Amino acid sequence: MNHLVDYRGRLEIHPYCVSLTDLLLQKLQIVEINDKDLKDAMLLLLAGQLGETDEAAINLHYLAKRMADDWGFYYTSTTNLGGSKQP
Repeated sequence: MNHLVDYRGRLEIHPYCVSLTDLLLQKLQIVEINDKDLKDAMLLLLAGQLGETDEAAINLHYLAKRMADDWGFYYTSTTNLGGSKQP
């Protein structure tokens, strides 16, 4: 794992698994992302709902705050989503 995904206070969101938001963060934080993880992230974005809470959605407010608080995480994530390889 290349960036910290902090689960404090977030494991209670869903009774059986991590939230869609945290799952997406786990995929996007990989510096040397492989095709499988990139496909997983894209499927989450395409099939999942986008919203302002974690209630059955990817929480855009939480995602934006995580990216705003950690430039390295932001850079890795946007590079992965942009499809270009990091130097």
